[in-house]
Amino acid sequence: KLIDFGLASLKDAQDDDSPVGTQVFMAPETFLEKGVKFTEEMDIWAIGIILTWMITAVQLGTLQHPMLSIEEGEEFDVQWIHMYWAFRDKQPWNRSLFENKHEGAAEVLDQVLVYNPADRAAASRILQADWLTVDDPAAEVAGDLLRKGALVDNIVTYAQLSDFDRKVLSLVADHAADSQVLQLQRTFRVFDVANNGRISKEELVDGFKRNDVDVPSECVEDLFDSIDTDSSGTVSYHEWLAATIGARILKSEKAISAAFRRLDPEAKGEISKFDLERALGKDGADLLYGSFTEEPGTPSRNRNISYLDFKSLVSKVASKRQTVWYKTVTAKSFAAGTTNNFASGASTAATKTWGARLT
Repeated sequence: KLIDFGLASLKDAQDDDSPVGTQVFMAPETFLEKGVKFTEEMDIWAIGIILTWMITAVQLGTLQHPMLSIEEGEEFDVQWIHMYWAFRDKQPWNRSLFENKHEGAAEVLDQVLVYNPADRAAASRILQADWLTVDDPAAEVAGDLLRKGALVDNIVTYAQLSDFDRKVLSLVADHAADSQVLQLQRTFRVFDVANNGRISKEELVDGFKRNDVDVPSECVEDLFDSIDTDSSGTVSYHEWLAATIGARILKSEKAISAAFRRLDPEAKGEISKFDLERALGKDGADLLYGSFTEEPGTPSRNRNISYLDFKSLVSKVASKRQTVWYKTVTAKSFAAGTTNNFASGASTAATKTWGARLT
């Protein structure tokens, strides 16, 4: 975990313009100037400090600040004046901390620990460094997952779900444990060739081709449009998760509980209309709460949503997701002339033969 908002508080007009943050992770512009607004470049600098800590912890047995000597820069025991002198004089980062090892990581830090924020490497550029791309397990795992077909079929059936169903999918997907969506994360990284955290239409088409998944380009365009729910022209990681997540994760008690806690920040044990608006915005809350209260056996509009109510609703969406998926895969297999044992899932043959477009 790199970020923890446990000590965060809202800033008001009476607060002064003193630098805000943990001193050792502050970028030079944050440390030296007053009233600066936080930027992505400041986060990149902090990542450079964390990377240095990780390497020096192994190399030296201590957490060392990259801009200071071993004696001055250990862990959180860094004096303000030492950082001030280093930043004021624009001293280069201390490569000697790596003892002529970890050259790949050092090259990354050469791009990160840069005084001018405009010259500091962006996250997408850092991810293209050879040191970070060597032995990436994503390509092989993701290719295998795509060729097995369940992920592609999930995307196809996603287009057949209602707006309400998609909202529930998105809500649960956003709060599923990393261990539950690890393979989906890896496939996203394989498609995201530009490493900018989004998948373009061209990247989606090329990704299917590179992994030997036979999906006609016109069908890919339809798939892309169904996933791109905010019509931004690209698919974000959260949109990808919502479209590819399967019924098994949706039925997970851990994922459902995490989503409920997100909507119930005060831990009241129930969700109000206000809670939904705060988390999803008015339109999202109206859609979710309105559709929820119209379902048979769900609470009326004048009372809140309990955890059992929420779990029941998510389970209904999961069952619908599974039913639509099963019908689509069965029909596609029939169109392709295959005889698969659907008790064990769709076969590779059914997956790689697209057949007629299903609606």
